[in-house]
Amino acid sequence: MASAGSRSTSGGFDEGAKYSDGQILEVPNLRTFTFIELKTATKNFSPDSVLGEGGFGRVYKGWVDEKTMAPTSNGIGMVVAVKKLNSKSMQGFEEWQRA
Repeated sequence: MASAGSRSTSGGFDEGAKYSDGQILEVPNLRTFTFIELKTATKNFSPDSVLGEGGFGRVYKGWVDEKTMAPTSNGIGMVVAVKKLNSKSMQGFEEWQRA
């Protein structure tokens, strides 16, 4: 699953969140997406949407509506990165969530 929060003009997340090691921060606009929604946002994990690939799997470019955070399939809205775990990855699920 992936999550998205509201973005500030500086490119980071707003709501006064401060990052620290290993801590999950509460953000009022955090949203959990279903797999179907992530497929919609990334145009069915299209090869054209791949931003990069690492030991955990591929990272895809996706789009969500800036106000509702609903996935959009037409490439309009706020750009998000969606990390998809490679089931054959030798790295663990917990590590993937933190990466």
